[in-house]
Amino acid sequence: MTVRNSKIFESSFAILDVETTGLRPGEDRVVEVGVVHLNPTGEVVPAFNSLVKPNRPMAGTEIHGITNEDIKDAPTFEEIARSLVEAISGRVIVGHNVYFDMRFLNYEFARLDLQLDVPIICTMALRSMLGIGKRCKLEEACAEAGIPLSFAHSAFGDAMACACLMKEYLNHMTDLRTFDDLARLKKLKFTESLDFRPLPPEIAKYFPSSRACKPRDSVSAESDEPITIVPDYTGSLLGAAADYEITEEEIIQLEKIKAEQGLSVEQIKAIHARVLAWVLTGLSGDSWIDHEEEKALRHLMGVLHRLGWAPGD
Repeated sequence: MTVRNSKIFESSFAILDVETTGLRPGEDRVVEVGVVHLNPTGEVVPAFNSLVKPNRPMAGTEIHGITNEDIKDAPTFEEIARSLVEAISGRVIVGHNVYFDMRFLNYEFARLDLQLDVPIICTMALRSMLGIGKRCKLEEACAEAGIPLSFAHSAFGDAMACACLMKEYLNHMTDLRTFDDLARLKKLKFTESLDFRPLPPEIAKYFPSSRACKPRDSVSAESDEPITIVPDYTGSLLGAAADYEITEEEIIQLEKIKAEQGLSVEQIKAIHARVLAWVLTGLSGDSWIDHEEEKALRHLMGVLHRLGWAPGD
């Protein structure tokens, strides 16, 4: 049975977030996964939290703060797959810009012969769908709802904040009974996934027992030394574009970083072309670019132009 006719307020949710080395599944890999359960009672429960060894050079440290030293003794994705399946099975998966997370999880699980066709809900898209506000970053959505966001850009911290956000958004669905009622409000990418059913719990038995997880907090628990992250223009631009919306504050910061690095025009062109390619790959991964994503692309092109060069200049 699909979830389309299931009752929203009797359903269980798995709110997840992943941190990665970049924006392209395959070339880039998962380095951290966090999952939080939101139960029908409204209870928010931690379910999974681990760093993941990506088996490739670390990247994106300037965004998520994870270093090669952090993941040195972390389990690989294969070694945490069973525990992760147990954490998400039987539940509707939720995330803020969840399409990004699912592209990476689909790649990782495909290597283990698991097709991850499951119902998903994107809280970023849900905002406009429910008339709460326009699409925005998780930090902005949480601030508007009065939800604290601790350890931003840690998978578990973002998953916990998103769980609280989803709980708040459920308060805007009291006139809705089933997921089909929700889907009738507006056709979005995630509404098509409501024709799938949650991952069956018995799938977990086909994976070997998991290694112990390695939460990020344990990495530096014995150290009082703060981690110094040196801003990098490429990584900072990727981080700003990851949710397809770049704010005025981020543009100002990017201008500053670009000036500090003394990048040439040709270097800027190469970086901007690469970032645009990554974003296009991400948006077109499901062979569908909707109206909101088209607006996001136009916005990104304007930002790239303002920062020095956009394709077509």
